[in-house]
Amino acid sequence: MNLTLSKKSIIIISILAVALIFGFETAKMNTAQAKTIIISGEIIKVELGAWVPTGRRKAVLHVKNSKGTVYQIHTGFKTDYVPHKSPEVGDKVSCEVIKTEGIWAAYTVRYK
Repeated sequence: MNLTLSKKSIIIISILAVALIFGFETAKMNTAQAKTIIISGEIIKVELGAWVPTGRRKAVLHVKNSKGTVYQIHTGFKTDYVPHKSPEVGDKVSCEVIKTEGIWAAYTVRYK
């Protein structure tokens, strides 16, 4: 079997590698530029999802702030709960969230 690469193959592989690296850097910059906000309020509804291997559960928290606005905040295996406990209706929380593709995703949920 002949394993030598032609010049054309090397050029194509090089272009793909550069494009892949540039794509990863762009994705990192977009994530870093995204701004997090804090949503505080009371949990009025909890939609529990599937268990994940880390022992944390995916959920959608419906949080009503002091102005009466209800936010649907999605949580997952990367969400930190401080202190570590399952969310319940009536809990007062402060959530650090980011809006991605029209969905509020929680980084941190702090109980008050």
